[in-house]
Amino acid sequence: MNGVHLPVHPQTLAGRMYYVCDSAFLADFARLSMLSTRRRDERVLMLERRYRFGDMVGVSGRRRVGIDYASGSGVRVSLRGGR
Repeated sequence: MNGVHLPVHPQTLAGRMYYVCDSAFLADFARLSMLSTRRRDERVLMLERRYRFGDMVGVSGRRRVGIDYASGSGVRVSLRGGR
């Protein structure tokens, strides 16, 4: 992955938690679990955010590998499967 060292495997639950735990974007998803799948997906798409994976500085101020907002280029959220 572009030379980035992966401290934990991203396909495990612990790995997924590790990569997002110190990310500013988590605030966008607060309380979305209470919505229906359709409403949640609509809200996420309305944010029109882009995200990136790699070296970053988390909200704690520490350098780490993770997922957070991308400045400029990045991956736009895409919900597949008609959701």
